[in-house]
Amino acid sequence: MAERIIELTDQVYVDHSEFMLLDRDGASGQSQGGLSPFELADEARRSGPWLLTSGNVAFVLSGYHFHKATVVLELWDGEPPRDEEWAKVVDATMFSSSGVIYVTGSFPPSGKRLDLQACGQEWNIRGSVRPLGNGPTDEYPPDNIEEFRMQFWRV
Repeated sequence: MAERIIELTDQVYVDHSEFMLLDRDGASGQSQGGLSPFELADEARRSGPWLLTSGNVAFVLSGYHFHKATVVLELWDGEPPRDEEWAKVVDATMFSSSGVIYVTGSFPPSGKRLDLQACGQEWNIRGSVRPLGNGPTDEYPPDNIEEFRMQFWRV
């Protein structure tokens, strides 16, 4: 059975219903033909999936326009078990040139980084999202609305 190696919890300000997971190298580490973060965002809005990936980037669409969300990043030594508590789950792959991933939204990132412990690798990523409450509150920015979990393991 697969074991979780690292778990990192971060917060991101979701703006215009979106945020990203980025490789530390950014677009400069993408393989040729990979979509830029802007192209990936356009594709996600056109095609409808809530998680899309390309080289060094995963683009995430939230169910809410503006709020602060919890994002849990996990590194596993194999495919993690499925958890039925999550409302939506998507499996994808993502190339990471540096092997270091962080969460970013409309405000500067927190500085927390997930070290995948290998660079220049293709990774499986399982994105999961679940609601935490009944929607936006009077708090600004609203908090505790959604939680995301992104699990990585080698292809």
